[in-house]
Amino acid sequence: MIKKHPFTFRTVNENDRTLVHSWLTKPHVAKWFYGDGLANTLKGIDNFIKGMTDTKYWLACDKDKPFAFLITSMVKKPEDELSKWCVAEGATITLDMLIGEEEYLGKKLSDSIIKEFLSSQFPEVEEVLIDPEASNSRAVHVYEKVGFQILGEFIPSHSPHPHYMMRLNMNRLENTLGLPLEYSSLSHYYDLLSQGNDESTHLSLEKILRENKAKTVLDLTCGTGAQVLWLASKGFQMVGSDQSHELLKIATMKAKDAGLTIPFHYGDMRQVRLGKFDAVITIFNAIGHLKKKDFETALKNIRDNLKPGGIYLFDIFNLEALSDRVVKNFAMDNKRSVDKTTIRHIQKSILDRSSGRLTSFDEFTIQEGTKEPVAINESFSLQLYTADELEEMLIRNGFEIVGQYDLDGSPFSNLESERILTVGKRVDE
Repeated sequence: MIKKHPFTFRTVNENDRTLVHSWLTKPHVAKWFYGDGLANTLKGIDNFIKGMTDTKYWLACDKDKPFAFLITSMVKKPEDELSKWCVAEGATITLDMLIGEEEYLGKKLSDSIIKEFLSSQFPEVEEVLIDPEASNSRAVHVYEKVGFQILGEFIPSHSPHPHYMMRLNMNRLENTLGLPLEYSSLSHYYDLLSQGNDESTHLSLEKILRENKAKTVLDLTCGTGAQVLWLASKGFQMVGSDQSHELLKIATMKAKDAGLTIPFHYGDMRQVRLGKFDAVITIFNAIGHLKKKDFETALKNIRDNLKPGGIYLFDIFNLEALSDRVVKNFAMDNKRSVDKTTIRHIQKSILDRSSGRLTSFDEFTIQEGTKEPVAINESFSLQLYTADELEEMLIRNGFEIVGQYDLDGSPFSNLESERILTVGKRVDE
C-alpha cells in the first residue's frame, strides 16, 4: 500500500495567485522554471482561473497549508504530439510538480506527494508523462522512485536545454522498491562510493564464462561498466545496458578511455531486446531492485536475449545466511575523497524476514571545497531469495540450474554464504 500522509489536493483559485507567483521566483524553483517555460506557466495559471484552459493547476496542502504546486493536462490522442510517447490505449496525462515552501524541502516528500496525488485525483488514468530537465538529477531520481521510466531525450520549445521524457504506468505506483542515490543524483560519485568491489568476483565470472564456452556477453545492469570493461579486456565480446542514463554516460567514457569499442544501450532488463548472446549477466544484487513478479518478467526477457543453451549469471544476498548479526555488520560509515570533494556515507539496514526485504537507510554528507556541507538522506529495499527459491523460479521460466556458488566462485553453503552466484541455462524443448 502507498504510505499515506495528511496531504490534500485542490485546484488553484484567485486567492492563490500571489502565493504561487512567489514560489516561482524562489531560487530552488527559478533554477528550473525560467524563460518561456515560466512565462507559459504564469499565463496558464491566469487562464485557468478565468476558465480558459483545460490544463489544471493544483496545490498540495499539509492540512490546510499549501506547500506544493502541480500542473496536469490530458493528452488528446492521437492528434497531440505527445501521443508518440504513449503506449496504453486509455487516458494519459502530463504532470509537473514543485515544492514551494522551503521548510518542506529535504524531507523526502516528493515521491509521496506524487503517488498520493495521482492515486486520489486520477485513478482512471493509465499513463502519466513528465519531462524534467536532464540535468535535474534529483528530480529524475524522485520520478524513477515513483516508477517513471526514461523514454528518451529531447529539446522542448520553451528551453534550450535537453529534457527527458519519462512515462509512468499507473500499475507501477504500488510496485517500486526504490534505488540507491548512486544510480541517479549521486551517479558521478558511483565509482568512488563502490570502491572495494572484489576482483575475485570478476575472476569467478570469467572462469564460469570460459567453462561454458561463452564468447558474446550481455550485461543488462552494467552501471558504470565494471564487469563489461573487465570482461572485454579479457577478450569477451561485450554489450552493456542499464536504465540509468547517467551511469551509461560514465561507462561509455571509461570504455573510450580504455581504448575499447563497446556498445552501450539504455534499457530495462524486463523489456530490452538486444540480440542473442552466449551469456547474460546481472551482478551485485541487481535483481534485488525488482519485486518477485518483475523478476519473473525479467527472466522471460533474459531468456529471449540468449541463444539456445545460453547461460544467465546473477547474484543476490542469500536470505538463509543473513542472521541478525550479519545484517548488523552491514552497517557502514565511510569517508572518501576525490579532487576537492569529500563524501561521508553512513548506512544501516534492517531485514524483514517474512517478506525477504532488506531495507537500507543511507545518509550522505557531501563537502565540496569550502562550501557548506550538504546532507542527503534516502532509503531503498532489496528483494532477497533463498537458493531453493531461485532454482524454482528459474525452472518455471525456462532454465535449468548449472550451479550455485559463493560470489568468489567457491562452493555455496546455504547457511554460510552471504551471496548466491547462480548460473542458469536456457532450456529448449
